[in-house]
Amino acid sequence: MSRIAPLIAPNIDNHVAATLSQVSSAGPSKSTKSSLTRLAAWINDHNVPFLVTSIGMIVMLLWAGSYKMTAPGAEGIVPLVSNSPLISWHFKLFGPYIGSDLIGITEIAAALLIVAGYFRPKAGVIGGLITTVMFFITSTMVITTPGATTSFWACFSSRMSSRSGYRST
Repeated sequence: MSRIAPLIAPNIDNHVAATLSQVSSAGPSKSTKSSLTRLAAWINDHNVPFLVTSIGMIVMLLWAGSYKMTAPGAEGIVPLVSNSPLISWHFKLFGPYIGSDLIGITEIAAALLIVAGYFRPKAGVIGGLITTVMFFITSTMVITTPGATTSFWACFSSRMSSRSGYRST
């Protein structure tokens, strides 16, 4: 068996190389590619979807974090935080203004870590993890606050009843 392996391996390598060259030559040449194909390749090469998404996330986190450091921002999240099973202790311990400032600082820190992730990927991963935890906690706040989802269900049920022909009087 040891005498056969050196003879088979080069033949397999040559066959794979020939198959790859046939596949690559079967595609359109660079001169025949459309401008849309070149644009798609450029977008893919420069990772544009990731950049657009992450920049949008950074802007949103900086905006929301800085808004939570204002009096209207702090007062606006009091009902949400006080009804949350995961973070209601936060306002009891720090009060609404300092507690809101800490939430805002956390959001700004996560945004800055995502920015740093362009240069140091580990920092971006940490910022992404912080952001994921913040979004999970925010989701539980909306679900557990009484009356926060009432308008959605009222709108949904009125649309469904109007489609079925039933009109409430």
